[in-house]
Amino acid sequence: MAASDAAKEGRSLLELANNILNKEVKTINISVDNRAAELWTRQPCQPSKTKQIDISYHHIRDEVAKGRIKVIPVPSRVPG
Repeated sequence: MAASDAAKEGRSLLELANNILNKEVKTINISVDNRAAELWTRQPCQPSKTKQIDISYHHIRDEVAKGRIKVIPVPSRVPG
């Protein structure tokens, strides 16, 4: 759900950047520390384990498929 909210903000920032910078910014990167959430954004099908996720959060998959948003996995723990 957090990645989906970040995608909404990212989409707005993408439009803002295109208007302010007068050049075409094509992709916004979103870092995600949850491997399952990162995989979910790229899967075309909906596994039974994610059926409880409200449809309003599914737009991130469309944005990833269109290439407007790139989800980047990051480690959850800081080494050390």
